[in-house]
Amino acid sequence: MSVYSFFFFFFKQKTAYEIRLSLVGSDLRILLVDDSAADLLITGKLIERQRPPDVTVRITEAGRLDAACEALRLERYDCVLLDLHLPDGRGVDNVGALRRIAGNVPIVVLSGSNDPSQAERTRSAGADAYVSKRPLRSADNIFQVIADVIERPEATPPGDKPTVTGPAV
Repeated sequence: MSVYSFFFFFFKQKTAYEIRLSLVGSDLRILLVDDSAADLLITGKLIERQRPPDVTVRITEAGRLDAACEALRLERYDCVLLDLHLPDGRGVDNVGALRRIAGNVPIVVLSGSNDPSQAERTRSAGADAYVSKRPLRSADNIFQVIADVIERPEATPPGDKPTVTGPAV
């Protein structure tokens, strides 16, 4: 008989009140990097639905890695949401490419996989969090993940960053 163990790390669920207090009056700029029009639409709607009413969110979309790099060079963002599979980049290399340009801007990987080893590889490459897109339509805490990585102290070494795996529930 085989025994399998899977470990999933989740952020402590914050109440809407806690999120609202920490980001009150904020004007958040998010760079959403994904080549799927459907995923861009769904993710944008989830963020808009979950944001506290006194928080403004402005989302810039990029469908390619080179467009995301250019956007980071031109403007300041509070968070980057990154798909791992883009037309001009694949896998954890995307994280490294953006990390070199983004500096301390938090990067949240949105992936179609909920493989813990892939989550760990992205974290090692510089991602601050990892969220499985499947089933992204039912994600109830994508805004919480964004708020958590924005609030995290910049001095946190990459190896000490918590990882979110599995559906964001």
